Amino acid sequence: MKLFKGLLVLMFVAGFGLLVAAITMGLDLEAIEDYLNDDEAYGSEIIYDTTEMINRLEIEVDTRHIVFEKHAGSQIRIRYHAHEEKDTWTVTEADGTLFIEQDERHQWFSLWTKISSRSVRTLYIMLPDDLSLDLDLVTGTGDVAFEMDQVEQHGNIVIQSGTGNVRLEKIDADVLDIQLNTGNISLVNVNIGQNLMAESNTGHIDLSIVTAVAVELDSNTGKIKIDGLSANSLSINCDTGDVNIKNTLIVLDIEVNSSTGNVDVSQTTAGGFDIDTSTGEVTITVDIISNYRYDLRTDVGVVKVGGISQGTTHITSTGSVLIKVRVSTGAITIKA
Repeated sequence: MKLFKGLLVLMFVAGFGLLVAAITMGLDLEAIEDYLNDDEAYGSEIIYDTTEMINRLEIEVDTRHIVFEKHAGSQIRIRYHAHEEKDTWTVTEADGTLFIEQDERHQWFSLWTKISSRSVRTLYIMLPDDLSLDLDLVTGTGDVAFEMDQVEQHGNIVIQSGTGNVRLEKIDADVLDIQLNTGNISLVNVNIGQNLMAESNTGHIDLSIVTAVAVELDSNTGKIKIDGLSANSLSINCDTGDVNIKNTLIVLDIEVNSSTGNVDVSQTTAGGFDIDTSTGEVTITVDIISNYRYDLRTDVGVVKVGGISQGTTHITSTGSVLIKVRVSTGAITIKA
C-alpha cells in the first residue's frame, strides 16, 4: 500500500512538472481548448416549423436540455443542433401530435473527452400565443425550463428526467406530474386545476405561489420548501432532508413523513396536521395555541407548548384543529 501511494505521488509530481515545463516553453492553451471544444461537430442550427394544428407535444431526448420560449409566429418552431456522428433525430407530425426524438450513440472509450457548449445541447421549443398543449417530456440528461413573462395555459404536463433540473414559472395546467432521478424541482406561480405530483430521488423541491387540488411531494435526499401553497390536501414524503412549510392554506390535512430531517411549519392553516419523523425536530408556529387540539409524542426529546415543557407527551381534548406529531428522536415545539 505504501508503495502504491508513493507511485501515485510520484506520478502527480512528474505530471505537474511536465505541465509547468510545457507552459514555460510556450504551450498553446488556447489551441488545446479549441481542440477539446466539440461545438463544430454540431453544425449549423436546424429550424423546423410545424405545418399542422398541434395540441400535444411528445419529446424524448437522450442528452438535451429542453427550453420553452415564445415567438411571434403562428406555428410551433423548434431549434436544435445535431451532432454529425452521435445524433439521430426524428421529428414528425401526426393526428395533432408533434413528436421529437433524439438518440445519441454512446462512445464507450475516448482518450480525450470533448466538451460542447450548453446552447448546442439545448432543444428550443418556440410557442405562439394562445396555444394550449398536453406535454409529455422525457430527457435522459438535461434540464427542463418553462419560464414565461405571461401566464401560459396548458393541459396535462408530464416531465421525466434522469439527471437534470426542472423549473416551471407562470403556468396554468390541468395536471402536473414531475419525476426526476437526480435534480431539483422549482415551481413558481403555477396553478394546477387538478393534481400536482413532484418526485425527485436526489434533489430539492421548491414551491412558491402554487395552487392545486391534491399535492404529493416525494424526495429521497433533498429539502422540500413550500412558500405560498393553496390546495385541498398536502402529502409529503422525505427520507433525508428538511421540510419547510409557510404561508400555506390546506383545506384538509397536511401529512408529513420524514426519516431524517427537521420539519418547520409557520403561517399555515389546515384542517389538521399529521407529522411523523424518525430523527429530527418538529416546530409548528400557530396563531393562537388554544385553538388547537394536541397529540404530541417523542421517544427521545422534549415536548414544549407555548414555551412550557410537557415532558415527552402532551395530549389535549379541546381545540377545533388536531395537531398530531410523532417523533422517535427529536424535540417537538409548538409556539405562537
